[in-house]
Amino acid sequence: TALDANSISYTYEDSSFGAYIVGINGVEAPAWGSVSDEDYWYWSVYVWNETGDTWDVSNVGLSSVVLEDSQHVAIAASNADTTLIPTGPEDHDDHDSHGDDGHDD
Repeated sequence: TALDANSISYTYEDSSFGAYIVGINGVEAPAWGSVSDEDYWYWSVYVWNETGDTWDVSNVGLSSVVLEDSQHVAIAASNADTTLIPTGPEDHDDHDSHGDDGHDD
């Protein structure tokens, strides 16, 4: 996975809806019912919406995201301010063009 490739540790659980992330780099989401509703959050999957220039909540779990549909995926707390998540293609240029751009082959 991209998390493995970037040495990011994570834990997940399987459910009837597919796998979902429980923790990232030792930060575990609270179990449902273990905290007040206002303090509850979970790891959410966001996909970059190029048309709206926004991060949209994915309608499928991470294990079901098809990268051809959205090349930019973020995982953040469900209560995160998505405007603080770095945006998609404008924030990096590592795959927009792969011609003679100074990369070593």
